[in-house]
Amino acid sequence: MMGILAAMPEELSAVLDAAQDVAPPETLLGREFRRATIEGTEVMLVLTGVGKVAAAATAALLAQRVDSAIMVGTAGGLGAGVSTGDVVVATQLLQHDFSAFPLRPRWEIPSLGTARVACDPTLTAALEAAATDVVSRAGSKSTRHSGLLLSGDQFIASSQAAQQLRTDHPDALAVDMESAAVAQVFHDAQIPFAVARWISDQADSEAPGDFQEFINNTAAPYAHALVVSALTRLAFVS
Repeated sequence: MMGILAAMPEELSAVLDAAQDVAPPETLLGREFRRATIEGTEVMLVLTGVGKVAAAATAALLAQRVDSAIMVGTAGGLGAGVSTGDVVVATQLLQHDFSAFPLRPRWEIPSLGTARVACDPTLTAALEAAATDVVSRAGSKSTRHSGLLLSGDQFIASSQAAQQLRTDHPDALAVDMESAAVAQVFHDAQIPFAVARWISDQADSEAPGDFQEFINNTAAPYAHALVVSALTRLAFVS
């Protein structure tokens, strides 16, 4: 069974619209876990809520019920050439607000011995192909990027904060509030995990308005199309 996570209700509802045989939700610690089938794959869908703590708690519960997982949602753009409407598929994830320095190198997770968590290659390849397909069919100028995704418990909404992230992590493409925490949980549980994020804003002072407009008009349809396309590819591979 594959877990599908999203932080925002609009994103999860769009994925749920693609599901068949949806079972009544199972509620655990206030979270609703829904079994369903999408493109012949048995899935469990869950809303994480916003932020690393909410996302990690949800992932820990989900990890006991699934064999693999993907997360979809929005992010703020950081990398050169990463524009609003683009899709970033993570190959690595890092918590930009974590530090045990001077006991450990900055950003390094002590239990992992590294700052970066790598995504599963097979799931990531499926998301990359699906993302390329989705933006192509949308007929837009959007593109797909792959690389480092940052996460932290702040909504980045100033050019100064965004520039500091770029300085600290020059290869970072985007920043969100959940993915790296979820990745750590699934890494510990030895469950394959991957993530795709749509760029809703440029992590600057215009971000709050851009985010609200984007999630309503673009992120939800993208989530639906990408999950369907990715699961179709994964079913073919298996």
